[in-house]
Amino acid sequence: MSALISTFLALTLSLGGPSANADGADVDIDVHVPDLARLQTRPAEMSYDFKGSWAELLNRKLSEAGFHADDGNTFGRHTRHAVYAFQKHHGLEVTGVFTEEMWELLEVQPEMTWRREADRVEVDLDKQVLYLIEDQEVELIIPISSGNGGTYRNKAGNPTRARTPEGKFAFQWQANGIRVSYLGELYRPFYFSGGYAIHGSPSVPNHPASHGCVRVTNWDMDLLRDYFELGQTVYVYGKYTEPPPRETAEYPAPEYT
Repeated sequence: MSALISTFLALTLSLGGPSANADGADVDIDVHVPDLARLQTRPAEMSYDFKGSWAELLNRKLSEAGFHADDGNTFGRHTRHAVYAFQKHHGLEVTGVFTEEMWELLEVQPEMTWRREADRVEVDLDKQVLYLIEDQEVELIIPISSGNGGTYRNKAGNPTRARTPEGKFAFQWQANGIRVSYLGELYRPFYFSGGYAIHGSPSVPNHPASHGCVRVTNWDMDLLRDYFELGQTVYVYGKYTEPPPRETAEYPAPEYT
């Protein structure tokens, strides 16, 4: 136990009990006792299955910053993927381990280039993250796995490159539930370009691994569907194309395709 906490406990014990006034009657002294865990040095790092008040604080801070973390005081699966997204967004090594040096970055408000669509989805294939923007503010930052660039055989049996289409799109149709295609199962997919969708998957590694769709975890897809709408604008960029050009309210940039 540190000297600071020992001194604090001694002071609390000396002040916390009843005290006698001049007439000999007991008088209760109201002493506020803070959470002793918060007086301790924060951990050098936290990873999966870490529990306690520091994990609870991290979960709250991640959620406030737009990352989909667990509730409560456990560093669970949701928090691990939230830390993946946090590290991808900030250009850090993607380990899933939250270190002491990262706390300051949680106070940095994520910002996106202004675009004419106040509510939209942006998929950055370079960072491997999805940004949900509401009223020009970043609401959520979700880790993804996109097309891996390899070759596979399409439904007609012809070789096809596993690339995620890039450009400006809109959600065209969706399926609420599990849709089975010749490439596998897609959980609650929202299609933005032909057969390419943003969908939930039980496998979302920290690198491009799909046939071209944008994979997110099933729990992230459940959350995103509360925001997704048919006709909503979707920007996809970062692998073979640059992000859309910067716009301003007064001087919109040329249409991005």
